[in-house]
Amino acid sequence: MNRVGLSNYYLHLTNAHPMLTKNKWVARRVNYLVGLKRKWFNNEQEVNLWTLDTDACGDFTLMSAQAWHDIQGYPELDLYSIHIDSMGLIAAAALGYKQIVFDEKACTYHIDHADGWASMNPIEKVHFWHKKPGIGWDIVSQCGQYLLQHKTTYNLNPPNWGFADTDLTEIVL
Repeated sequence: MNRVGLSNYYLHLTNAHPMLTKNKWVARRVNYLVGLKRKWFNNEQEVNLWTLDTDACGDFTLMSAQAWHDIQGYPELDLYSIHIDSMGLIAAAALGYKQIVFDEKACTYHIDHADGWASMNPIEKVHFWHKKPGIGWDIVSQCGQYLLQHKTTYNLNPPNWGFADTDLTEIVL
């Protein structure tokens, strides 16, 4: 498995053809040119959003407890949870937290499940969305740009999110 195209070296090649990303020399130059194009023709929030590694980012996200509380955790929505992890990273970036993407040799990868989202054909996905609505990337992207511009969070979770009103026993080893 290879994350070239999704690493901090190839930020702008997320959806690039594998033949492009396998040649690192070509990938670096194309990534640079695409990055320049985006910086010249897109607003600052779009560029900042594109520089976040949001592809399956919830499979392994690590942040301080303070950062987690500042962003109010992942938004607790009564929807299919796709993009919820990206929303958390965007909220953290909007509050000034910096994402660190490990080198591909140090990455943790998600195992592709045969019965998961990626294995569905387009018709199966339509049926899935019909049964359990979710939030699309178009809305996440618009919200993300807004958060980055206004340096705020979603403020969607209730005050007692994450068992805030539950007394949990702490065990220290």
